[in-house]
Amino acid sequence: MKNFDLHMKEFADLKYKGFRLGKNRSELSELQKLIAVTDYPSGDVAEIVMAYMLGLFCSFRTDLYVAMTASMDKKGVDFMLTRFCKYNYPIQMKFNKDDDCLYDPAITVTKLGPDRTFLGQRYLDTDAGNQALLRILTECGAYEEEEIFDSFEENEGFEELLIAAWRLIKN
Repeated sequence: MKNFDLHMKEFADLKYKGFRLGKNRSELSELQKLIAVTDYPSGDVAEIVMAYMLGLFCSFRTDLYVAMTASMDKKGVDFMLTRFCKYNYPIQMKFNKDDDCLYDPAITVTKLGPDRTFLGQRYLDTDAGNQALLRILTECGAYEEEEIFDSFEENEGFEELLIAAWRLIKN
């Protein structure tokens, strides 16, 4: 396996671990431990955090399946959302990056800004964690905003947890 392929597999494994932590409603400290041992840039850390947030969302929703593999990542798909087992929504997530890379037209590119407490240089307007998840789920067309707002209201503390998770991305 090439060095690049090994890196992609390790990264996909970390994203999946983040997702499982969220799906199992693990404490935020567990996510913090997971990302603390990496030397990945903030964009990669943001994908691991988003995987955790998607896992949290899936922990109380039965209509969404999330896939994230190294082979999909090579094709420009960070997350593949599948709703009702038949509607696919491929997403390329850009964190604090305003580039204009060309992707397959079927892939939704979602540009997310860092939390207002982010320590590094900011290239995009800030997003809180609840806003970031809302944008991932709605910009691709998988959900309507009202559905997400209902989930926020029905699950006490969910928005606050999303905000705290997004703040873990430091630089």
